Amino acid sequence: MKKRTIFNIVAFIGSLATIIAAIIAIVQFLQKTPPVQQKIEKSPGLTQPEPEIPRKVVPNKTIPPSPEVVMIKPREIDEKEKRLNEFKGLISTGVTTYPGKPNIALVIESQKTESGVFPENALYNLLRSQKMNIILNFFKEEAFKSKGFFKEIYDGNTELLTQANALSKIDYLILGRLNYSFAKRGEENLISCDINFSYKVVGKKGDIVKSDIISIIGPGFSNDAALERGLEILAEKYTDRIFRSGQ
Repeated sequence: MKKRTIFNIVAFIGSLATIIAAIIAIVQFLQKTPPVQQKIEKSPGLTQPEPEIPRKVVPNKTIPPSPEVVMIKPREIDEKEKRLNEFKGLISTGVTTYPGKPNIALVIESQKTESGVFPENALYNLLRSQKMNIILNFFKEEAFKSKGFFKEIYDGNTELLTQANALSKIDYLILGRLNYSFAKRGEENLISCDINFSYKVVGKKGDIVKSDIISIIGPGFSNDAALERGLEILAEKYTDRIFRSGQ
């Protein structure tokens, strides 16, 4: 009886050791096996949003306006050069000057009368002075007037004179405009010619140094006679005033 009890105890202990060894083996197995990672699959119809890239914020800068550039077209340059060359061609090359005297070029513009008289021609012959050299052929006069050069310079644009160096040989250039009209006076068929002679004096540097206007009345028994007498009075009384240039 006693031996049987001991045998049962030994058998129990052996069974318990077997169970404990089995538990230890299971624990060790679980520790060596890597955990199962869950695989995430994308659905075929869905697109995951891409990560947003932050944009660099650039502060607004005020750009100053660029200066305007005036472009001169080649055609404009050609026209200016053409007109300058045309003007140079109208300057007389055979002008006679005198040292020790003021050399003054004179150009007068007027309308011819109904009888065909050119008042400027008569005035050229009347405006004379021993104190100075009056140059009457400084330009080819007809073209100088008809092509607008007289008007342009008289109106104040003397740029062509300086560009062409036209004033290098003279001291002054006088441009005069002669306007006239006729009227009957009284019952004796006396006709009066109202004359306005305006003129401008251009200095050697191309600047207008003097502007003046002279008004007179010439009497006569015809239009031509009244005009002629008016021009004579103009020359007799005002020659020194006209040629006293720059004063």
